[in-house]
This record gives sequence, C-alpha cells and structure tokens, in this order.
Amino acid sequence: MNHRIDFILFAAYLVANILLGLWVARRKGAGTRGYFLAGERLPWYAIGGSIIAANISTEHFIGMVGIAYAVGFVVAQWEWGNWFTFSALIWVFLPFYMRGGLYTMPEFLERRYNPACRYLFAVCSLVLWIIAQMAVVMLAGGKAMKGMFGIDETVTIVCLAVLAGSYTIYGGLISVAWTDFLQFVVMMIGGLIVTVVGLDRVGGLHNLMLSDPEKFKIIYPITDKEYPWLGVWTIFLPIGVWYNCTNQFIVQRCLGARSEWDARMGVVFAGFMKIVLPLLVVVPGIVAFKLFPNLADKDQAFPRLVRELVPIGLSGIVMAGLASGMLSHISSVLNSCSTVFTMDLYKPFLGRNKSDQSLVRV
Repeated sequence: MNHRIDFILFAAYLVANILLGLWVARRKGAGTRGYFLAGERLPWYAIGGSIIAANISTEHFIGMVGIAYAVGFVVAQWEWGNWFTFSALIWVFLPFYMRGGLYTMPEFLERRYNPACRYLFAVCSLVLWIIAQMAVVMLAGGKAMKGMFGIDETVTIVCLAVLAGSYTIYGGLISVAWTDFLQFVVMMIGGLIVTVVGLDRVGGLHNLMLSDPEKFKIIYPITDKEYPWLGVWTIFLPIGVWYNCTNQFIVQRCLGARSEWDARMGVVFAGFMKIVLPLLVVVPGIVAFKLFPNLADKDQAFPRLVRELVPIGLSGIVMAGLASGMLSHISSVLNSCSTVFTMDLYKPFLGRNKSDQSLVRV
C-alpha cells in the first residue's frame, strides 16, 4: 500500500495493542488461577467484548462476506441463532462451571463421567483449535492483507504469530481479555466504516433492498439444496451448544469473571452484539455483489470493497480492524490451548506434584 498515513495508523495500533497487553499483565495474580483465569477479576464488559473479539475473525470478514455475496442475508441466521445457545450458557451451563471452580471444559467431563472423557476431549480440542481454527485464520488473514494492501502472506502470518504470542505468553488470560476488548472496539469501527461507505455508494440500504430483493430473503424453502429452513434452524442448535457452551475457547472468559453475575452479563452483552453483527459482515457482501457482480473469487468481496471504496486514512483503521480480528482469535486459541494442555494433559500425567509456578511455565 502506498498510503503512508494508513501504515502509520496501523503500526500505532499494533504498538498500542501490545503495550496494553503487557501493561494489564502486571495485575495478573500469582499461580495458575491468576495466569489461566485472570485471577477471577474480569468485569462483564471485558468478558462480552472478548467473547465477540475471539469469535470474529477472517472467517467472518472474508468467508462470511463471501457467502453473503453469493446467497445474501440468509447467512445472518447463523449469528442470530446465538440467542438460544447463549441463553443455554447463561441459565444451564454457567452455574455448574462457576460454582465448580473449573479451569477447563475437559475437567468438567471428568467430574461428570470419567478421566477418559477428559483426555479424549482435551486432545480433540487441541487438534481442532490448532488445525481448523488458528491455521485457517492465519492463512485467510494473509490472503486478506495481500488482497487489500499487497502485503506478502508469509510476512503477515509470521507477524501475527509474534505479535499475538508476545503478550499472550507473558500475561495469560488477563492480557488476552483486555486486548480483546480493545480489538473488539477497533474491529466494530472498521467493519462499520466499510458498511457505511458501501451503503453510501449504492444509495442507501432501502435502494439496495429494492434493487436486489432476493439477497434479503431470510427463509428458504425446505426443498432448497443449500439453505432449507429446517436444516438451518436445526443444525445451528448442536453446533451452537458445542461452540458457545462447551468450548474452552469461548467459556474461559466466563471462568475468569469476578462474579457469576459478571459472567452472565458478559454473555448477554455478547448476545446483543451478535444481533448487530450481520450489519457488519452480511450487508457488505450484498453491497459488493451490487457493485462488483462478476467477482471470480467471492472471498475477495471484502478486500475489493476496502481497496475501491475506503478513502486514505480510514483504510488504515479498517486494516487495524481486520488485524484485530486475527490477533484476538489467535491469542484466544493460544491461551485456551495452553490451559487445556497444561491442566488436562500435562498436570494429570507429569505434573501431579508440580508447583503452580511450574505449571505456569509449562
């Protein structure tokens, strides 16, 4: 990218993000609960913002925008369906987790069933997070940065790993949660900029709905091959319960809450943000279809919007917003992986008599 001001804004944001992560780490408590659960001092707004920041990444700004480009608003149901699974987390799962003093979800399975369930779920979770989440997000982020700003993919991936690891390894969950909150704010601003600029270019949301009404269909016939209403409304339930209610990647923030009320209100806050989220990741896809109807690669819809529509200066903020999604996702996966590996695999087999300091070092 040739615009120096965009790079300056982007670099300033990255520096601020790292400094924040290192600064809040000074308040982390001693021992494993201080490192893995932020000393159980997280307020509700940090929990809610962190849940959203950890959840949103390039699979939303690249993948979901690309799907919206192809099929339209029907994909918003994947976000809106979270009201049910978040409600289940608040009223069914959280009381057991919080009152049981848990570190991890595999630990809950051992208490409920047996150690074999704990070890199996821990191993499966680590494989899933490393291969299916962290690797995919980093690759998609590299492609996004190359498509929008011409930055080499390998450089992006290496820089993301170093930046996310710098404060995550040092500060643990408290650094992850508070940097996630900053990233949540920047990410929302970046997504809003693209949405507002795009809608302005097509004459507003009303004109967009009139020009492409098919893209705003939410319910498809049960005979539809890709999005039958019965399939959409039923498949989100088991996936959502797993992802939002039993996934260390999401629930760990709640385990670090300063009270059960803060944990629940954090999830409520995240649920309301999920209602707004389609405006930032679905509407831009439809805008891109209106402006660029013949894209060969639908995943280039968001990068094309940024490259063609966003003015100098604002594109630096969008760039920071996209980096926020990647950094928060990677740091959250790193933190969850380290917690599950240490508490569910290392400690039961090799660290039974180890001190808390030894477990934190591992």
